[in-house]
Amino acid sequence: MRNTETSAAEEYARRILPQVGFLFCAAHAMIGSRERAEVLLGTALSDFFAANDVFSARASLRSGILHEMKSGAMDMLRSDNQTAESDFPGFVPRNLAQGETVGPLVEHLSALPASVQRMMALKYGCQLNTHAIAALTQTAQEEVKTALGRARRQLIRSQGLHKDNAASLEQQLTREIRQAMSRSGSERADVSQILRTLEEDLASVRTSGHWVSRILRGVFMALLVCLLVAAAWILAVLIE
Repeated sequence: MRNTETSAAEEYARRILPQVGFLFCAAHAMIGSRERAEVLLGTALSDFFAANDVFSARASLRSGILHEMKSGAMDMLRSDNQTAESDFPGFVPRNLAQGETVGPLVEHLSALPASVQRMMALKYGCQLNTHAIAALTQTAQEEVKTALGRARRQLIRSQGLHKDNAASLEQQLTREIRQAMSRSGSERADVSQILRTLEEDLASVRTSGHWVSRILRGVFMALLVCLLVAAAWILAVLIE
């Protein structure tokens, strides 16, 4: 059992590693603070592992952790006494390698305010609706709709697109924004620290799970003994 748990944790960490940049950027967009994003991501990673025994497709792994982070961010914001200032700098990477480029849509989005880039990251990168975006950014829902609609119209004009190309525009936005979030998140995140924290949390989860399973087995055996004793007593009474 111990080897199985260790193998599952190692496999989980291996599959998480390529996605840490994107997930960190998503956490930063959700909570608005770089420092709190590390806490949010680390908690979501360990909680998701503790709650799931089987990790199937890569997409479901990512969407599951995004769901954990959204719930965690909502809880953190509800516990706050005042509105916090966001330090989200945008999802466009600033230190591109020589010859590296971003997609044409993201290149245009880089000129938009960081607050709008944050909303775009939440909508297209994290696939959140306007109600959730409004709650996370602590902005009126109508303002979110207006900002997203204006950004989308600007993109259509800048790329010379027709409104009939709306579906393809949405797909391209999702693809380019997620790629940009992966690169920019990798620039800002302390990946080694996040993985070290995850390793410590997983070790804690395994130890806790080990003792919990032993306790549950003990309780089960005690109940089984009680049932056997009761059955023997009833049988003895009936024989008499």
